[in-house]
Amino acid sequence: MSRISDLARIDPCIIRLDDPFSIALASRCARKADGFVMVGRGRRPTLRRTLLLVGVQVAATLLLLEVALRLIRPHHAGLNNVLYLPSVSTDLSRFHNTVDLVKTASPFLEPGELVVGFVLNSRGLRAHEYTDERSGGLRVVALGDSFTWGEVPFHDTWPVRLQAVLGKTLNRNDVEVISLALPGIGPKFYLRMWELEGRKLQPDLVVVGFFIGNDLTDHSRVRPKTARRSWLVEHSLAVRAVRNLVRVARSGARTDAGESGQEDVPFAPAGRVGYELPGYAVSFDPKQEVFEEKDFMRIEWERVAICLEGNRPVVWELLRNVGPLLKELDRSVRDSGAELVIFLIPDEFQVDDELSARLLAMNETDPTEFVRNMPQKILMKYLRENGIHYIDGLREFRSQNTAESLYRPSNTHWNAAGNQLAAEMMVDYLQTEGLLP
Repeated sequence: MSRISDLARIDPCIIRLDDPFSIALASRCARKADGFVMVGRGRRPTLRRTLLLVGVQVAATLLLLEVALRLIRPHHAGLNNVLYLPSVSTDLSRFHNTVDLVKTASPFLEPGELVVGFVLNSRGLRAHEYTDERSGGLRVVALGDSFTWGEVPFHDTWPVRLQAVLGKTLNRNDVEVISLALPGIGPKFYLRMWELEGRKLQPDLVVVGFFIGNDLTDHSRVRPKTARRSWLVEHSLAVRAVRNLVRVARSGARTDAGESGQEDVPFAPAGRVGYELPGYAVSFDPKQEVFEEKDFMRIEWERVAICLEGNRPVVWELLRNVGPLLKELDRSVRDSGAELVIFLIPDEFQVDDELSARLLAMNETDPTEFVRNMPQKILMKYLRENGIHYIDGLREFRSQNTAESLYRPSNTHWNAAGNQLAAEMMVDYLQTEGLLP
């Protein structure tokens, strides 16, 4: 009875000590240690039971959402924007205009939207407003992902820096570099963006920022060892939709505060598009850390996989997916009368020896397994064999990264200095190869 008395003292409303039936029920409950006590005919659920019920409800909700998404998706083009995932093959040929294609990468990249201190142009791109028709001069089209889009103020992105360096080098004021980049996309998207938007701009040159860290693995479910396979994200539309919306919400929270915690960035006047807000550069903090340390290290470790000797056969298999896309892009660009140049963007762990050493030590990996330039060597061999112009950024970035980092802290992307170095390397290559008019 002592245990029952203790329960009664804790909450006398639970057990009536003057009721034999109540005492019998309580005794049975106490003996079973079931974690709940009886109240008349009711019972108080355990934490385990509550969690189980919540789990069942969440699973049922996701299942209903999954069914609904699969039923509605074929009839609602907008859903493809929320469900986009680079590692899942998407039929981009279904999109026949640039605005819809842009929304596939992110449903929130609307024309006139304020994103990262820039009012997107009429096509939803982070570029000045432009026309299809040329008025003479040198025109360059830039393709790429978030490295080309830029995790810095617009005037510090490499396409804008490239325009400035080309103008100064050639002593011309009629150089135009148009960025068709978007965050979170890959080579298959670059090709479709060229087909829909780039080709009609009639450029002299096309420069692709090819990020070694994930452009090889985009559009492929093949994963090197140590790289996590997000099975649920790849196979469940419901989980993918929730994941994408959460990422957009987090990104929006950083953007609203200029990523620096300051909210004094001026509003964009209605009606005008394709320009940078002057106040954003003032509030932008280039040393602001975007990811927490553990998240940053996890992201970098997953990318290290393509530089581990044991994954060499997987990297070759990844190239079999990506190589034909680059070959087709080069053919199409040449057919238009332009020249294609691919800039191989190194990942930060390839450039920073201290970072790569920390990653290998934290994950108890033999340093002799780490082949820093393995993906570049495999990709460059393919590009040479197919006559495609390329620039390997790894060596120069390693030599220039000693005094001051070329990457933003805990961000994985270049800072202003990294973008400037890339632009200068591009101009040097274009001059050396005789690709400038």
